[in-house]
Amino acid sequence: MTTNNGLQMHAPARTVLRCGAAGLLAAGLTVGGVSAAAAAPPDAPPPAHLSIDGNLQLAPGVNLLKIDAQGMRSTDGTTTGTYTATVQLGSSSTPLTVTGPVTCIAVDGADASLIYPISGIMGTQLPGSLDSALAVQVSVHQGTDGEGDMAGVSLPMPTGAFDGCEPAGTPFPFEGTIDASTG
Repeated sequence: MTTNNGLQMHAPARTVLRCGAAGLLAAGLTVGGVSAAAAAPPDAPPPAHLSIDGNLQLAPGVNLLKIDAQGMRSTDGTTTGTYTATVQLGSSSTPLTVTGPVTCIAVDGADASLIYPISGIMGTQLPGSLDSALAVQVSVHQGTDGEGDMAGVSLPMPTGAFDGCEPAGTPFPFEGTIDASTG
């Protein structure tokens, strides 16, 4: 049998070459896949999870902000999640809701923090250059031994102004659920 480049090749030899090439390709993909999955950046922080669901209070019983946030950081350092906050007046919710993706999580024992760029206000997406131009940091402290949970929120700042997201001050009482873990 002659191929289009003039070489003579028998069907069994061609089959062996095809199988060999496919085997090498599969082995290369497998080895590459294992290497990529196992090789997290050497300075990547450990995986983390942060869930906040409840009310940041101006004073006990006086709700200021209803927070619903879910975020996680994977082994490769990628952070994903969602944040929604609704402004409250005492025990009543207002129509003012702010949303955004969680882009940074830090967990340090009983303290945790997240950053979210503001991508929507009151159920609408922000237009072009305003989308994610400003970000907010939310910090929480899980109380122990009778100490209550606490929370703090930064004022919106340019998204690039944040250098990491280590937990900041938590001056306000928090009523709800905080679940933070690493590993």
